[in-house]
Amino acid sequence: MNDLPDFLKDEETRMDITNPVILLRAENQLETSVEVDAVLTPMKGNAQIDGKEVKVGSGYGKTPVVLASGKNVIALSRTGECTIEGVTSNVKVEDINNLLETIPDDIEVDLQPVVRNEGYYTAELGRAYEMPSSYEVDVPLSFEQNLNIVYNDSVQDLNKDLNDLDKVILKKANVLLTVDNAIPLKLQLKPENVLIKDVYGNELTTVKKTIEEDKQYVTESMDGEKPVTSELVLNLTSEDTAFLSKIDRICFKLTAVPGSATGVPLKDTQWLKVTSIKLSVPGGVNVDLN
Repeated sequence: MNDLPDFLKDEETRMDITNPVILLRAENQLETSVEVDAVLTPMKGNAQIDGKEVKVGSGYGKTPVVLASGKNVIALSRTGECTIEGVTSNVKVEDINNLLETIPDDIEVDLQPVVRNEGYYTAELGRAYEMPSSYEVDVPLSFEQNLNIVYNDSVQDLNKDLNDLDKVILKKANVLLTVDNAIPLKLQLKPENVLIKDVYGNELTTVKKTIEEDKQYVTESMDGEKPVTSELVLNLTSEDTAFLSKIDRICFKLTAVPGSATGVPLKDTQWLKVTSIKLSVPGGVNVDLN
């Protein structure tokens, strides 16, 4: 699967798609119907993903996949409903999302055609009957509650601006992040998904983090092209009154939640960018001049 946005490639991303569709295009050269049993395996880095696979066909106790004589376009989908033009048959595959829960590099398809009907038909002796086939994956942007998309980023090299604040006495500070989002998904910043690090890459565990209730979401782009600007407010507190002077990097992980933008395709041209970062101190500061 090519041309995926970077925010879908994170190892923690989990897709819960309402009705993914795999189109099986196949030509049956026999003069009788043929059933197809199939094993579909999601692959990443030339390895099967978490032992997952999806089995299709009556040979596996599932709904039969029947190819009529001639050309067929079979839609395998989670709901058994597909309105794509040219589809000749719909087959419900309830666990098909297992193929896409973790975005695969490829989906391997092993087909086993079998004639199971008892009717008479004509076959030419000595002829090798083939079944030319191709596959196409259609993923409409409609998600269920188990969606977990992760976007990792960081703001770094802050120490060169903050190291002179070691004489400033304070226990609270707010970090204001301005974010432009061209992704058609709403994103959320949670306190547990923020890491504060020093110049050596060590986490400053004494700094407590909270997110202001009405400043925790990044609004989605409605068309997947025009970016929308949002502001996030991260509250930092610490008993170490010189904690600001020790901060060098703020690492954050944004997790997507289903928003109001539906029917918009995900593209590799979509992006998210922190355009500015500001520091504010509630109530002002005290300066140690000793």
